[in-house]
Amino acid sequence: MILDKTLPPPIGRIRLRIGSKDKEFLAEVRKAVQWAYENGRWEELKRLKEKKIHPALIVKMRSTNAEILDNEDFALREQNLWSSLGKFLHTNHYADRTLSVYAAVVNRMQRHHGKDRNVNEIARVLEREKQRMDKEGIRNGFASVRFLFMAFLRDNCANGRDSSLYKEVLAIKNFPKAKTPPKTNKNPFHPLDLDRFLRTDTQLGDGFKAWIYWLCCHGLGPKEFLEDGFAVHADRGFSYLQVFGQKRSTRNRILPLVMTPPDSPKPSFYQMRYALKRADRSPYDLRRTYVQICLAAGIARTHIQTYVGHTIGLDVLSLYERQDIIKNWLRPDTNRIQAYLKTSIDLASDNDQALIRPFANWESIGSLQDWKIADIKSELNKILLFWHEKKGIRKLYQVEHLVDLSKDPDTD
Repeated sequence: MILDKTLPPPIGRIRLRIGSKDKEFLAEVRKAVQWAYENGRWEELKRLKEKKIHPALIVKMRSTNAEILDNEDFALREQNLWSSLGKFLHTNHYADRTLSVYAAVVNRMQRHHGKDRNVNEIARVLEREKQRMDKEGIRNGFASVRFLFMAFLRDNCANGRDSSLYKEVLAIKNFPKAKTPPKTNKNPFHPLDLDRFLRTDTQLGDGFKAWIYWLCCHGLGPKEFLEDGFAVHADRGFSYLQVFGQKRSTRNRILPLVMTPPDSPKPSFYQMRYALKRADRSPYDLRRTYVQICLAAGIARTHIQTYVGHTIGLDVLSLYERQDIIKNWLRPDTNRIQAYLKTSIDLASDNDQALIRPFANWESIGSLQDWKIADIKSELNKILLFWHEKKGIRKLYQVEHLVDLSKDPDTD
């Protein structure tokens, strides 16, 4: 079908070829041309007559009552969309990987939407791409395409972000964000749970157990442990640990060396995650366990923030020299942590623990003077077992021999 409309000067005759099946669109173009003439949109009508802009632009301008286009944008609108995007990508110094990804996206969209697309149709192409991805159930990647189109128009339109083309693309929103799974709750090891896990998990080797316990005692994150690295230093007979963290400046830090690193090979991140999953923990929970141990050992919170590399420790480090930290912080804090681990102080309060009596029934015991030595040993061993399982005694002791101190040795 052909649009053949004659307007009074200065426009004159407009003759355009429209698709053979677009009768409704042809009627809309007629109305839009008349509207443009009545509103004095001479520049747009002149460009339409010269076939430098698409008739759909005139239709959209009428429906949205858009502002008059800048003269500088007309030259851009008539350019081929794909060649313009390709030139934009190669002149903006993108990284090689980013450039290859964007180039692949442009080539794919060119196959889907046709080669003969000009910049004037960029918003329509983006809208159709969104519809296609939604129909195929693909949502990842649309935001990158939209960002590429916006960057292209921002740098090439005369008015940048204020241009009508940019606003048309901006009006096409991204897909709504998918619901993300809830974050894993912070779940540091309680010392008793850590001991029980390392003792009872039969799938862990001795070297693996040693590394897990070492990480709980030094607070390294998974990346610091596996990639950034650490080293043991000695200063006047005193050893301490330096962690070469790369996340921020405060992560390159020194902290107390509670025990020397194990000689066994390091476990990988996936090995740690798989093993700790059986205890409902993650590798990062080992770092949180270190904080709990330090708090229970009575170390100042300011010291702990510095040892784990939190940003708040930066102000502290600016007030103290390295030697002052080694002398006044690390030495006493190392002794506190070692003493705490050696005595196995229970972190949980007595109110949080269920009351467990070592004796089955106190009322049935009766008078203790009728007890035999074997009965006393048996009940004392129950108490020792209770202390080992519930009160943090790391070693299990047994009573094998009793001495009667009531007898006077001189009477023998």
